Amino acid sequence: MSFRHMWKMIHLIHLYGNPGLSKADLFRAGVDCNVDTIQPLLGSLAVEEGPPDQYHLSQVPRSCLRCAPFAIAAATVGACAWTTRTLL
Repeated sequence: MSFRHMWKMIHLIHLYGNPGLSKADLFRAGVDCNVDTIQPLLGSLAVEEGPPDQYHLSQVPRSCLRCAPFAIAAATVGACAWTTRTLL
């Protein structure tokens, strides 16, 4: 699973996916692995497939990104101790 590509896909859809991004748009942006990136996001319901070949964020991720993008980005940094301490 490519978490970097998953975040990239979420970010692209959040910024440019109104009403949605096509698979061709995502492939041009470098999100090109259906099995490791697109399918896990669809399976977790973070991303939904609308009209044929259009992807958009579901309501919960869209709301989270609108309200707290810094907290989400900082939390995904992982094991960086300075990030954890500054958030507390």
